[in-house]
Amino acid sequence: MTRWNWISRVIALSLVLTPGDSTGLGDSLDRELRRSLQRRERSTLVELGRRTSPLDLAPFLLSDGDRGLVMAAALAAPHSRDPWLLLSPLAVVANSPDRPIAAAAALAAVKIADVLDVSTAFERDIAIDAISDALDAWREISASHHRWADVRVHALVITKQLAIVERALSASSSIGENTASHFLPERWGDLQAMGNDIEPEVRRAAFELLAQPPRGEAIAIAAQAVADDRDPVVALAAAQAICSGLAPGESAQSVLAALGEVGLSRLRQLIQDGQILQSSNPDRVHTEGSSRPADNSIGRTSALSLAAMLDSTRCLVADASPESMRALRVLRSNLRSTGPKYAYKRIRRLMSGPIEAGKP
Repeated sequence: MTRWNWISRVIALSLVLTPGDSTGLGDSLDRELRRSLQRRERSTLVELGRRTSPLDLAPFLLSDGDRGLVMAAALAAPHSRDPWLLLSPLAVVANSPDRPIAAAAALAAVKIADVLDVSTAFERDIAIDAISDALDAWREISASHHRWADVRVHALVITKQLAIVERALSASSSIGENTASHFLPERWGDLQAMGNDIEPEVRRAAFELLAQPPRGEAIAIAAQAVADDRDPVVALAAAQAICSGLAPGESAQSVLAALGEVGLSRLRQLIQDGQILQSSNPDRVHTEGSSRPADNSIGRTSALSLAAMLDSTRCLVADASPESMRALRVLRSNLRSTGPKYAYKRIRRLMSGPIEAGKP
């Protein structure tokens, strides 16, 4: 379905319905949404969403020129009954040049997609067309360089979840393989494009969303990013994507071969950089008035993810070369003096196997 087809469906809905038509809420819902937003009463917006149908909220989301009303409707949307019906209207809002509005819509859609799993889709008999329409809309946002980077990252998360649901619905329907394939980060062409995107947040998210275990060309694309990406956060996310499930043995050979000496050398540099390690310790970067970055969070943080660093060490353990073992020992020493205790214990366990024990 083309962009204009799904937009036309949403616009048709807004033309047929005036706000509150489906339950007769009308002006009362308008007033409550505005009042709750003005008073910053998030709990009231949640309650409004719970007793409001998607057909009530959709026209408010598409209220042209009424910024406050759109924002309030976006905040209430994830709590609406059958909220997946609002995924396409929210995509229209996420295309807004107004960043707070676009970000609110994208975050609302992420919350909806998070609870829209395959079992829910079957249980609620959700039409595959509704999922496909929303998937087309969010896929386009994720690929657009004209959208805000954080909105695009949210769009990637939404797209992956919707693609999983669509695939399951398609497999169980009569149309089966006739359904058009859609974006998943592990599909090679799309991963190649996202892995070379101008925005480091998007590149990082593409690798963090890579399905496990990675296969074939996905390994090659991620390995190239480890070696070449100018942003160390992205390089480490790519390493985590292909190293996190590894153990010494045959299964590691394809990953190590893809990394090559150039990729392994870059990974060693990232692993043993004490300054990077210090900045990735949440306890050390926390300052008054700021929020602590969550390890392995989707999108860009000001510090490297410590979880990504620890996962990436599996490639060095599997490599077991003197250079890799030296980098691991540097990391272990750094963690002992500056890192959280759980991280030090984890790297010590990784190195306590046959490889480390057999070191002369």
